[in-house]
Amino acid sequence: MLALILPVTGFLVTGSIPKQFFPPAERDQFQIELELSSSASLKQTKSVVETATARIRFYDPNLDTLRELGSQAPSQLVQVPNVTHTRTSLEGVLPKLALDLDEEPAQLTGLDHTWIAQSSERLMYK
Repeated sequence: MLALILPVTGFLVTGSIPKQFFPPAERDQFQIELELSSSASLKQTKSVVETATARIRFYDPNLDTLRELGSQAPSQLVQVPNVTHTRTSLEGVLPKLALDLDEEPAQLTGLDHTWIAQSSERLMYK
């Protein structure tokens, strides 16, 4: 009987836990991961953290959104203590095209994956 009372009591009590006990999920936050060897001391870890360069990357399929975020970020970041340098770039951004090829009609017209890929690439980089 005691084995049933404890779990039921636990479920009943969870309804009375104040909401602030669980932090809200929709808040501004970010995560920083730092990997050192398992033998690294706290002193070494602190030293690395204090001298680490932070990089913020924005991901979005819309280049206009990325440009806007990139133009806003430096003015926001310079207000953060210990930020000494900011830089923005759109490096490594290449146009991408995804095609969902219906093979049967393509083959009926004499086209194949290679021909379509090469033609698409020529058009994109013209």
